[in-house]
Amino acid sequence: MGQRWFVSYNSQDQALADRVASALRTRLPDSQIFFAPASLRAGGYWLPTLAQEIAAADVFLLLVGDKGLGRWQVLEYYEALDRDLNRPDRRLLFLLAAGQPAPGLPFLGQLHWTVAADPASDDAVARLLDGASGAASGPAELWRHARPYLGLLAMTEADSDYFFGREAETAATLGALADTPESVALLIGNSGVGKSSLAQAGVIAALKRQAWPAQTISPWPARFSESRRWCFLRMTPGERPVEELVRQFENEWLYDATDPDAERRRSGWVANLMDGSSSLAGLMAATLKRLGEIGREAPSGFLVYVDQGEELYVRAEASPRRRFSEILVEGARDPRLSVLMSLRADFTGELHADRALFDAHRRIDVPPVRAETLRLIVEEPARRLGARFDPPNLGADIAARADEESTADAGALTLMSYMLEDMWSDMVRRGDGILRLRADSIELGRVLAHRADAFFDTHRVAVKEIERIFTLKLASVREDGEPVRRRARRSEFSDAEWRLVSELADAPNRLIVTAQRGGLETYAEVAHEAIFKRWGRLREWVASRQSFLVWKTGVESKRHEWSEGAESEDLLLRGAPLTQAQAWLATHAEDLDEAERDFIARSGAAEAALRERAEAERAQREALQKRLLRGAFAAVVAVSIVGAAAIWKWREAEQQKTEAEAQKHEAQRQSEIAERNFGAAKSAVDGLIFDITQGLRDVEGMRTETGMRILDRVSGVVDRLARSAPDRPELQRTRKVMLDEIGTTLRTQGATAEALARYREGLRLGEELAARDPENVDRRRDLSVSHINIGNVLLDQGKLAEALVEFRKDLAIAEALATKDPSSTILQRDLAVSHEKVGDALREDGDKTGALDAFRKSIGIRETLFARNKSDRLAQRDLSVSHEKMGNILADQDDLPGARVEYQKSLTLREDLAKVDPGNMLWQRDISVSREKIANVLRDQGDKASALAEYRKSLAIREMLAVRDPLNTQWRRDISVSHNKIGDILRDQNSNAEARDAYEKGLAAIEPLAARDPLNTMWQRDLAISNERIGLISQKAGNMDGARRAFQAELDICQRILQRNPDDIQTRLIAVFALWSLGRLKGAEGRADIEQALAIIKPLAATDRVDAYRRGWIPIMEADLAKAVARPQDGR
Repeated sequence: MGQRWFVSYNSQDQALADRVASALRTRLPDSQIFFAPASLRAGGYWLPTLAQEIAAADVFLLLVGDKGLGRWQVLEYYEALDRDLNRPDRRLLFLLAAGQPAPGLPFLGQLHWTVAADPASDDAVARLLDGASGAASGPAELWRHARPYLGLLAMTEADSDYFFGREAETAATLGALADTPESVALLIGNSGVGKSSLAQAGVIAALKRQAWPAQTISPWPARFSESRRWCFLRMTPGERPVEELVRQFENEWLYDATDPDAERRRSGWVANLMDGSSSLAGLMAATLKRLGEIGREAPSGFLVYVDQGEELYVRAEASPRRRFSEILVEGARDPRLSVLMSLRADFTGELHADRALFDAHRRIDVPPVRAETLRLIVEEPARRLGARFDPPNLGADIAARADEESTADAGALTLMSYMLEDMWSDMVRRGDGILRLRADSIELGRVLAHRADAFFDTHRVAVKEIERIFTLKLASVREDGEPVRRRARRSEFSDAEWRLVSELADAPNRLIVTAQRGGLETYAEVAHEAIFKRWGRLREWVASRQSFLVWKTGVESKRHEWSEGAESEDLLLRGAPLTQAQAWLATHAEDLDEAERDFIARSGAAEAALRERAEAERAQREALQKRLLRGAFAAVVAVSIVGAAAIWKWREAEQQKTEAEAQKHEAQRQSEIAERNFGAAKSAVDGLIFDITQGLRDVEGMRTETGMRILDRVSGVVDRLARSAPDRPELQRTRKVMLDEIGTTLRTQGATAEALARYREGLRLGEELAARDPENVDRRRDLSVSHINIGNVLLDQGKLAEALVEFRKDLAIAEALATKDPSSTILQRDLAVSHEKVGDALREDGDKTGALDAFRKSIGIRETLFARNKSDRLAQRDLSVSHEKMGNILADQDDLPGARVEYQKSLTLREDLAKVDPGNMLWQRDISVSREKIANVLRDQGDKASALAEYRKSLAIREMLAVRDPLNTQWRRDISVSHNKIGDILRDQNSNAEARDAYEKGLAAIEPLAARDPLNTMWQRDLAISNERIGLISQKAGNMDGARRAFQAELDICQRILQRNPDDIQTRLIAVFALWSLGRLKGAEGRADIEQALAIIKPLAATDRVDAYRRGWIPIMEADLAKAVARPQDGR
């Protein structure tokens, strides 16, 4: 009687299996050749029918053809291996197509091997028959037919014979699944430590083998008694984790690929799972029902493995992310289901916020493999396959270097495998069975980069396409600037890009993986995230476009949220995010896919509709402003009435007190009444002063003289009250505070001369009060405030020397008070402000060394104060200002890296503040300033693209502030500055039309402010600079007349400022550029203008009052003096 054969094959190699089975039947007509039909081998779990056939077989043949090892074959092999232990007459044979790598299954090397170019040839069948007769022999050189090192690919159950060093973690995970089946077993470790390999080649392989790792002696858990018959489902969350989960179950239902109801059925399950009307238990029940309908035996259990769990927090939206976690947790309570998940360690913060999953998870840490195990991982696969290292200690050297580098980067272990894969391929190509690599050339960190660079060097004509593939398609960039893996569909790539993707996925590159699941569209992703850290060129690409890529990742997420939210208008972009999106669309349309462009367009249309409705309400707002103005006058009347009434009551009580002098008790009572009435009067007056002065700062369009009339009325009322009680210092101080508040209101409105007069009068009152009570700290602090106020206005007017005098007076007072009471936080804060003010004035005056010393003193105090109390928001904000000041002076000294560090520290502090109170407009403005400062550094370092992105982020914040508070002049000035900065970058990029548009917007923002107050030096300088920008872009466009008019307007403004203050260095430097530009435009006739420019700048440079950049103008101007140069350079 003939033998019974069981042929194990990959369904994709069915044609080859048919030929092998046919050849066997021809040679063995009396034997039974069991060749499982495809219907029995569909799905993902083990069937008892196949187990019975294997048990009855005398010969088990494992066939691996061109399509590699199928997932069913792993189960069939383990079943045969188990049966072989009890049947000494059984033969296990291995038939391998030449050129295909042999799988890494346990004990495979001990089988009879047949390797043939045509596995169905007569010679191959003859060798199989030799093996079946008992003449078993393996190939002499197993290493020729194996691939034990997989590089960037994770190991699967088919590679378990090469999986070393994780026996403890495998056992711990199996123990967690057995002991706490209601929990989600969560493998947590750094990227590159081998979490996926542990799950598949360790845990799942053990469950399919139904055996612990080799070193474990515990009995196999009863829960896993039929684990080989489980249905194993592997998934990654992607953008739609619930849908992906449904797809995995749907694959087991074995519907026809062209089933017209597939989409409807899937959508129904997703909707039911999302709203909670169905669950994982329902999916399992549907699977069992469907298998019964088609006559299939049911699996004994289910295991869902969620690979790359971090995708849940990077790619999925909040609602499906939360629901997916709830579904997993609810499902894990079902005794039929086990849930295993892997997660990168840097996402544990997101895990903590995922309440459902966090409460139900069982953590298994996957630490980096260390030296004692690494050598085993490196050397043992080679030893088992008959290969050796040369020199003999090479394997140990590689392991030691990997251990050293993995201390800083766990990705080094993956890269070690990548290098070993290259060494193995070279060995097979040479055919000598010796793994060679010069020990001094071991540099694990560069292996991946070398392969990427090698590809890049041979494809330089496609550099743009390669950059787009890795940055725009295959990366999502987080807010912190770190890229993570992104899966991109085939339809996202052009044909040319996809051809490159295919090359990158093939040997010897293998930098990208392409795959197709469940009949869906093919996708691509990087083979391992280590490429983002290791490939220097890619890091440069990401850094150069970081702002755009971070934004793109965010807008892609918002688009998915809108799409999954039934395209609700509430989920469209609005306000500053829309402005930012439209700006990016204008400059990067080709980098956005059609869906994202449509999303932005739809958002813009919705915003335009809102704007039209807002315009219809404009008349109502204008009426409201008029009522505000009338309200201000009414408030003056209220001051008069309330204040007069209160003072009358106080005077009446004083009179009653005098009349009752003879009656001591009554006198005491009347005195108390008098004090209460006085307190009420003062409180009412103080409150109304503040309300009116603050309110006038917010009245749109009010002329300075109108505001002055209102403030004069307020001042008159308070003056009368103060004169009625000259012996009461509290009322005199109220007058002083009133004058300070009025001065600040006038300064806000641009009336600097009037503001200065009020501040000086306030100072006079403060000096009188301080003279009465010289030991009173509050009176001394009031004097300090007056000096700062006066100094600020003098700075606005460009009177630097006078401002510095005032600030030093303030500093002297602050130092005396702080020395007297060093424990006082308030006095220490005052001292820090005083040093900072001195530094500001010195910097404006060009004394960079003195300014740096002052700023260092200020930041030293503030660091101490913030360290004392980390919850002190004011101290935190003060410290952010100090870092900004330090950045300014370092930038002045051309220390751009140092400046950027300081600006980033400032930004971090400010963003932390904004998180606490997002509605605080001051903190939002601070963030906009920090972003502008960082952009300045990026611009000066030559990174124009990143600078432009930062400027636009800053502008978006400022426009948002202006919408929320349209009356604030500071917001308008900020917007003007932002438009000019953006215009500069666009002009450098030769986007002339866009640059001119930006400059004109900047000019339109500053012109009304400058017209309001011709004495406001800051606004006048801004107006001059805006004209300068118009001149530059006009000149670039060939409009020389327009350029000349703009530069002349710039010069005229500067001359008016310098008539008031000839020592204003900033204005003199602006005038230098205007003169230089006019001189160049005039050609030979412009010699006098250039001479005048040199006469201004040279003495400033000689006294070190000009930065290095502007010093560089001098030799160019001197050369222009000798020859006519038609085109001025941009000096800003």
